[in-house]
Amino acid sequence: MVVSKEFLQKITRIFSPDSFQAPFARRVAQWCIAHFEKYQKAIGREIEDVYMKEKTLISEEEATLLEDFLASISDEYERSEEFNVDFHFDKARDYFSLTDLKHLEDKIHQAVATGRPEDSGAAIEWYKSTLARINAAQDEEQKGFTAKELENMKIPKPKWIIENVLPEGLSIMGGKPKKGKSLLVLNMLLSVTSGIPTLGNTPSKTGTAIYLALEDTKGRLQDRIRRILKGKPFPEQLILFPQRSFPRMPEGLIMLEEEIKKCSPRLIAIDTWGRFKPPSKSKRNDSTGGYDIGVEEISQIKDLGDRYGADLLIVHHMKKGGSEDIIESFLGTIANVATADNSLGLVRMGQNPDATIHIEGRDIEAQDIAIKLDSASLTWESMGPAAEVQSTGHRQAIVDAILNNEGPMTPKAIAQATGLKSDYVTVTVREMARQGSLTKIERGKYDAPVDERSRWRMNREKVVPMRRRRGN
Repeated sequence: MVVSKEFLQKITRIFSPDSFQAPFARRVAQWCIAHFEKYQKAIGREIEDVYMKEKTLISEEEATLLEDFLASISDEYERSEEFNVDFHFDKARDYFSLTDLKHLEDKIHQAVATGRPEDSGAAIEWYKSTLARINAAQDEEQKGFTAKELENMKIPKPKWIIENVLPEGLSIMGGKPKKGKSLLVLNMLLSVTSGIPTLGNTPSKTGTAIYLALEDTKGRLQDRIRRILKGKPFPEQLILFPQRSFPRMPEGLIMLEEEIKKCSPRLIAIDTWGRFKPPSKSKRNDSTGGYDIGVEEISQIKDLGDRYGADLLIVHHMKKGGSEDIIESFLGTIANVATADNSLGLVRMGQNPDATIHIEGRDIEAQDIAIKLDSASLTWESMGPAAEVQSTGHRQAIVDAILNNEGPMTPKAIAQATGLKSDYVTVTVREMARQGSLTKIERGKYDAPVDERSRWRMNREKVVPMRRRRGN
C-alpha cells in the first residue's frame, strides 16, 4: 500500500502507537488504503481533495485536527521537489517481492481496522525493516563490481508501460504527417487509462494520463475516443488539452509541472513536439550548436518526468524523403532521438492500412511489428513480426503472379511481374518448391500446384461470364 520510503517517513505519525488511537489519524489511513485499492497508486496530494468531499460528514473538532494534519503534510510537499509517492512506490517494488508488499499492506489494514496499539506497533516494525532493506539495496547499487560478480547477478528485465509496445522512460515516436501517429498515441493513452489492449497487449498497470493533443480539436478528440471505445465510458483518468490550450516551452513546461502535481500521471503524451518546443533559436556558430540546443530542450522534459516518476511519449514528424535508418528519418537534429530512452518509428505507404512500427531503446531489443489500421474503430492492430508478415505477403504475390500468367514462370519473369528483387525471388521459389507450395517444372520454371491452379480457373470462369452479362 504505502511502501514508498519518503511517504512513510512523512506520515509516520499515522502509524505511531501514541497517535493511532486518534480518529483523525485512522481516517487518513483509511483514505490512503481506499485510494490505493481503487487507483493502484498511493494517494499523494489528492488526499486534500478527499478531505474536502468528506468534510461535511465529520465533526467540527475532527475537521480542525485533520486540517492541521494535512497542512503539515502539504508543507512537506512544498519543501521537497523530488517527493513523488508513486516513484518511490515503484522503486520499492524493484527491491521487494509481491509477498513482502502484501505482508506490509495486510499489517496496515489490520492496524487501521482495529486501532490497537500492538497492531500499529507491528506495522511500524515491518515498515522500519522495509526501509532498512531499501537503504541497503540502494547502497549496494552504488558499489562497483567485477565482471565475475556481474555474471551471477539477477538483473531486472526491461519494464514496459504497454507490454512489448511502449517501454518505460522518455520515448519519442516519429512518422510522416497524416499516417496515423496521433491515433496510435490515443490508442496507447486509452490503454493506460482504461486497460484496453493496444496492438494486442495490455498495460502493465493502469493510471492517470495527460495528453497534450496540440493539433486536435475537441470535436475530433471526442469522435475518435468514442469510436475507439465502442460505447464504453470515457475514462476520467485521461486529461486532455486540445489545440491552443497549452503554451510552448518554457511557459508550457511550468504549466505541465503544475498539472503533474495535481494528478501524478502514469504517462504524458505531447503531440507534437513542434507545437510544444520553445520558439526556434538561432544556431550557434560551432558545428554542434543545433545538437546542443536539442539535447537541452529534450533534457528538460526528461528531467521533469524523472523528477515526478512519470513516463513520457513525444510525437515528432519524420522527413519527407525518409531514410532506411528510422532514427535518421526524424525531422531536425538527431539530438531529439539520442536524448530519449526509446524511439518508435511509424512507417506507412500512402493510405494503405498496413504499416510497420519500429521500436528500439537503451535496454530493449529492437523489433519491427507489422500493424494494420481498422478505419471503422480507429484502432491499430498487430499482425505479428514485420519480417514474417512481409515474407507471407511476398510469397502470396509470387503465387498470384504465376496464377495470373496462366502458366509456369521463371524467377526472372516473376521478379518483373511482382517488383521483388530477382535474387530474393530465386531463393524463395526454391524454398517454396521444397515445401510444396510451388511445383518445379523443367528448364527452371515454377508453377502453382495443380489443385490451386484448378480452383483459380473455376473461380475465374464464374467471374468472367457475369462480367459479360453486365456488359450485354
